[in-house]
Amino acid sequence: MSKSDEIRNPSEYRDAAPPSIPDHRLLRRIGRGSYGEVWLALNAMNKWTAVKIVRRGAGDAGRAYEQEFRGLRRYDNLSGSDGSLMPIKNVGENTVAGFFFYAMELADDARTRQPLPRPPSGVEDVAAVEHLAANYHPWTLSEELRRHGRLTVQSCIEHGLALAQSLEALHQGGLVHRDVKPSNIIFVNGRAKLADVGLVAATDATMNSFAGTCGFVPLHGAGEPTGDLFALGKVLYLAATGNDVRDFPRAIPDLDKLPEEERQQLAELQVVYERACDPSPEDRQPSAQVMRDELEMLHRNESVVRLRLLEEEREETRRRRKLMVSVSFVVVPLVLIVVSALLVYTWRLQAAHQATLAELQVAKLARMLVRDSGWSDVAWQSIVKAGSQKLDDAIISQAVSTLSGLDAHVVSRWTKVEASSVAFAPDGRVRHESGDADFRQH
Repeated sequence: MSKSDEIRNPSEYRDAAPPSIPDHRLLRRIGRGSYGEVWLALNAMNKWTAVKIVRRGAGDAGRAYEQEFRGLRRYDNLSGSDGSLMPIKNVGENTVAGFFFYAMELADDARTRQPLPRPPSGVEDVAAVEHLAANYHPWTLSEELRRHGRLTVQSCIEHGLALAQSLEALHQGGLVHRDVKPSNIIFVNGRAKLADVGLVAATDATMNSFAGTCGFVPLHGAGEPTGDLFALGKVLYLAATGNDVRDFPRAIPDLDKLPEEERQQLAELQVVYERACDPSPEDRQPSAQVMRDELEMLHRNESVVRLRLLEEEREETRRRRKLMVSVSFVVVPLVLIVVSALLVYTWRLQAAHQATLAELQVAKLARMLVRDSGWSDVAWQSIVKAGSQKLDDAIISQAVSTLSGLDAHVVSRWTKVEASSVAFAPDGRVRHESGDADFRQH
């Protein structure tokens, strides 16, 4: 057996005394945490199972104990209706000894990557059962990474799909896992599954929760679905690169020495897990379903990179349209105001122009009738100002004819004398080329 195939078997796992669990024969402790421990066991049907025991702690007045028990109830209500979640069986509590327990599926053996073989049932085969138990070690993702350093891109995609599907079922049920990490991912019949469901909690009850494991918990905590996506993104990073979680997002060593096809596959997967691990929750995948869809695209050898570029282009187009709409709400009223002001200004100019012409006509008639009431330089400047200093041909024609003389055809009509030109004489008489006529007499 090579060094990479060796199974670490801590002595404290072997030396622990098994507690009494109804209908279960506990053989060996295979895992332990702050408040819980996991035992390899045989149930009443002589089938292998894993039994987790959670003890009531004295330091926190039983808060962790009660929290995990509540999480187990929530999870149990959901797991029975979804095959992607690990089923929970045989839940019980020993109030005298201060612990509760539950049985769950046993992980495959890390050495064989297969489920443990069905144990013999005869009394004479006790030694064989003990031998199987002594050599068993659970196949977890952390054990897989310890042995192989990193996984193939295809394996990462397959495991990511299974885990994203489990998270999708949890989140749709209003729950979050809060502790997604390699040691909590086991393989059952070769399929990756989420274990250690005791930290599962309702989404609306843990918005400020900081449960979980350092490196796999975002800054805003683990109480929201995007926190689970963040943790799964870190898991995919570890599986794809073999790096430590603290190295994120550093690439694998000697990346340039890999074949071109493998580098492209890693680049595609990198887009998925880096999006999941974005510091801003709103920039991550909006749901586990979206993350699963992206992984399924990679599984079909489709490009997530091209999809992301198209999404960015669409988003940029939406932003531009939104900006144009926002600007239009400001510009259109402003344009209307300017146009209205120009129309009013033009109308006023036209009104002043008409008033000037009317005033000139009145003054012209007055001078024709009474010379002393005629046009003066002061009156001329007044009319120029009233016309806003805009002297068009009509105003000039009226003013000149008023100041310099009379309109010949008007005089001809009134005097009944054909005249080509007329003017006021110094004595106030009208002079024209056909003779003299006193205009005031007509």
